[in-house]
Amino acid sequence: MASDEESDSEDQNVAELVAEEEAPKCPFDFNTQLAVCDLRSLCSLPPDPEQDGMRTFRVMIFKKGRVLKVPSAPGCYATNADWRVQIALALVHFVPATKRKAELLLCFVDMGMVCNSATGMFVESLQLPLKKARNLSDEAPRLTKMADVSGFTRIDPMAQPWCNMLKQALERVPIYQNPKIYTPNAIIDHMRIKLETRIVSLAMWCRGDIAKTVSGLKQQDLRAAEKAAALYEGRLASVLQWLALLPPNKYDVRMAERVVEMGAGHPDADKPPWLKTPERVALHAGTAERPVCTSVAVRRLPSPPAAAAGPSSPPAAPGTQQFSDASHESDPMLDVEVEAARERVGERKRTAPARYTAGSPNKKGKQVR
Repeated sequence: MASDEESDSEDQNVAELVAEEEAPKCPFDFNTQLAVCDLRSLCSLPPDPEQDGMRTFRVMIFKKGRVLKVPSAPGCYATNADWRVQIALALVHFVPATKRKAELLLCFVDMGMVCNSATGMFVESLQLPLKKARNLSDEAPRLTKMADVSGFTRIDPMAQPWCNMLKQALERVPIYQNPKIYTPNAIIDHMRIKLETRIVSLAMWCRGDIAKTVSGLKQQDLRAAEKAAALYEGRLASVLQWLALLPPNKYDVRMAERVVEMGAGHPDADKPPWLKTPERVALHAGTAERPVCTSVAVRRLPSPPAAAAGPSSPPAAPGTQQFSDASHESDPMLDVEVEAARERVGERKRTAPARYTAGSPNKKGKQVR
């Protein structure tokens, strides 16, 4: 009898959650705001960077045109407008055009951080209610681009219906089940662990995902499975090397030290040595360029106009790629990759060939007339 009453109570909680649909407490406008993944909250490494993105538990939300990347300071930004941090395990709301109700936010996904052929920020979420029926939970996360997000709302994991179904649902999500995280406060406690230490665990879990990925292929083609495993391991090694060179300890500081607040109320912060006059003017006018997000990929950028090229910059040969590293000053690996790319497209220094002149001997020792 008691079990039936408990089941009826659970069904009632589910019904209340389905019916509940309010405006987001923290609105988000993709046209005026910018979400930047915070690597300090890194929660997953993709087994295949070409097919998946880097996941983080939280993002920093700035006003577009009012934020700049601090040069040579990984994960640091300067802004003269309001900004905030958004953490996962909250309700994520979508714009009316999607005709979707609020869902449970699991994490943020940056598709372009370690991939050269993709870009864009997404949210990963679970549809509500988490318990579709008795002893049946939703296990299929959905990816949605940030342009379709209208805002976020905090949840109380100790209140109904979350206290009954949140942990049960998160135990089926690897990024939460592996570190045993089941509440928003647990995410904050987890981030107190040094990022370098957490990356070791993320790499171990990623190798487990790689083993699962190639296990099915082994039954069909052993050599193909071995080749795929080697490729995945090589890509993971490259990502780990890049993370080590950031370095990770630069992110193990308080958020107040990583975001420089400028403008009214912060007169001393208005004149940092790295802030040049054009950037200061653009920041105050609200026309500052998008801050440089941490990225390992060397992207193909449009060539500058011919008039802007200096006299020492000859035009590139037809069919060659132009690589630019101007926007990646905070990533040490990029200098190496750009130089390697330039080597591949034929930008090596060559010495001029020796030419015969009159009176000089040729290979046979005879004078050239």
